[in-house]
Amino acid sequence: MKKKTVKWAVFLAILLAVVLFCKWYTRPLPFRYFFPYTERLVELKTYWDVSGQAQILPDEPRFESLMELVESTQYRRSLRNLFLKDRFQNAEENDSFWQVKFLIEQPIPVSAGGRIRGFVFELENWFGHLRFRDLRSGDETIFVHMDDQQAFCDAVEQILKDEKASSQGEGN
Repeated sequence: MKKKTVKWAVFLAILLAVVLFCKWYTRPLPFRYFFPYTERLVELKTYWDVSGQAQILPDEPRFESLMELVESTQYRRSLRNLFLKDRFQNAEENDSFWQVKFLIEQPIPVSAGGRIRGFVFELENWFGHLRFRDLRSGDETIFVHMDDQQAFCDAVEQILKDEKASSQGEGN
């Protein structure tokens, strides 16, 4: 009888540890947890859909709007990062794609030692799946999600497309 009780106790302890780890791993984290160098940004390079792209500089209102939105959001790491090595997703008919690349001119430290500069971090909405790509650690992909993710993605996309509209307006 004691042997059976001990097995159940061990099983429940392991189960509790797994549940607690999952809760800890997926806890809400600020953007600066993933990328603490926002004060060194000199440019955002953005892409959306098939052909849209823009450069957003710190003196532009859209830079501030986009950074305020990105920095005010809490991100949860996905358990998918731990278990699924396959990084492909299926796209649905109305899904959109956008990407924001963060450019830093001053070298920053990397996980393998040394320093790096240039486009060192990316935030992507890859057909409904949010992910960070961290080039400081060898192009690591970190899938994230959040409360009201669709509203966040729509807001970022609107800022990017507003930039496209103003860029086209300047060329006329």
